[in-house]
Amino acid sequence: MSLLEHRRDKVKSRLETLQEELKKAEELAKGKACVYSTGSFGRGEASVHSDLDLFIVGRGTKEERHLTNLDEILIKAKLIEATKGK
Repeated sequence: MSLLEHRRDKVKSRLETLQEELKKAEELAKGKACVYSTGSFGRGEASVHSDLDLFIVGRGTKEERHLTNLDEILIKAKLIEATKGK
């Protein structure tokens, strides 16, 4: 197995674990927003030295957001908790 294949397996496993840990955040965002991973995790090339770049993209317009400010804060809190110290 090449180094890149090894990294991709690790990233896949880590993202699956994150998805499981983020079930509550998923309920808050359902139909209102999506969380994207970019950078080395998004490409499946992360190493132990990589950071996790996450973006929350909400539905709606600037004037009429589907995701409330409170829900956005709660989603961010769940993301922080799921990734803290890992």
